[in-house]
Amino acid sequence: MSSARARPSSQLPKAPTLIAPNCVIADTAVLTGIHLITISANAILHPRARINSTYGPVTLGEGCIISEKTTIGLLSPTEEERPAGTVLEKDVVVEPTVVVEGRTIGQGTTLEAGSKVGAGAVMGKYCKVGPLCTVAPQETLDDFTIVYGDNLRRKEKPGLESYRKISHDKEVELLRKMIPTNLAKWQSPVR
Repeated sequence: MSSARARPSSQLPKAPTLIAPNCVIADTAVLTGIHLITISANAILHPRARINSTYGPVTLGEGCIISEKTTIGLLSPTEEERPAGTVLEKDVVVEPTVVVEGRTIGQGTTLEAGSKVGAGAVMGKYCKVGPLCTVAPQETLDDFTIVYGDNLRRKEKPGLESYRKISHDKEVELLRKMIPTNLAKWQSPVR
């Protein structure tokens, strides 16, 4: 009898997907669940990024960057009859080891390493959550909110969005060249 055990991720169901043809999904990323996972144009999933649609659908907007060892999607059931799931809007950056269960993450938001967004949280546009900081379940953050230090909050002045967009687009282009992808592995018929 073999002492090797099956990896837990290999036992999870393959999720139904709707994937744009020009996104990048690393071969070792994990897409599991029973609800639809939608990945928009120019989205980047690093190796070992985990998208879980077991308890609700997951949508990654155009140009999202999902780093390694992150988990996106609800990790436990909600009391809602039809869960809203998790939506990352355009150009969201999720750095390594982040857990995102929030309902909506606004355009241009950055979630730094080790941060956590609780179930049902709603974040506005161009927010930033610092390393190891937490957004509580069901919490709502206004546009341009920064969470830092001991989960303190402050507002950033708008006006730098166009510069951030230029930098973000350059990062997406670089990652497209660096991360090998095989989209056929992830394509599945929508149920």
